[in-house]
Amino acid sequence: SRPPIIVNIPEFRLFAGDTPAQRVVVGVAFDHETPVFASLLTEVVFRPPWNVPMSIQLGELVLKIEKNPSYLEKNGFEVIDGKDSIVSSGTVSAAVLARLREGRLYLRQKPGPGNSLGLVKFLMPNAHSVYIHGTPSRRGFRESRRDFSHSCIRVEDPEALAAWALRDRPEWTPELIRAAMEGEGRASTSPP
Repeated sequence: SRPPIIVNIPEFRLFAGDTPAQRVVVGVAFDHETPVFASLLTEVVFRPPWNVPMSIQLGELVLKIEKNPSYLEKNGFEVIDGKDSIVSSGTVSAAVLARLREGRLYLRQKPGPGNSLGLVKFLMPNAHSVYIHGTPSRRGFRESRRDFSHSCIRVEDPEALAAWALRDRPEWTPELIRAAMEGEGRASTSPP
């Protein structure tokens, strides 16, 4: 009953109602491809933390931490346990590194401008754990072929998409959206 958000994966474009199409970065073809699915947009999250998927933790970040014990602090990560309690946000001990390597501890990136999800995330329940989000990395949007992600969809102008998604919520003015993106805390809301 409402206009959909459509991501044309092979065209690397996102369409939302009558707004201009946006460039997107999608999953790497034949490796981390973005799945085709339909879902409702349920929540817009401003300044989201990033709970690192175990495949990225084990396949990429543990290796970076092994090479540089201060990698977490430098890149805004923290080590958490299964109850979301912070175990470390600085230099990682050998014992903590071993538990990360075993998948008994987890990595989470703190909200902020350097967060891999950018300053806004759009949640849509699906079996693939895929969502739309911003990104601090702008270079991928300049390429003609934009398949660089681990399967999620990075949107070029998340602020404009948030304004469109919340267009029927008059309290979410462009100024409030910008303030939520730049603020200190975390905010979220559901589209009408």
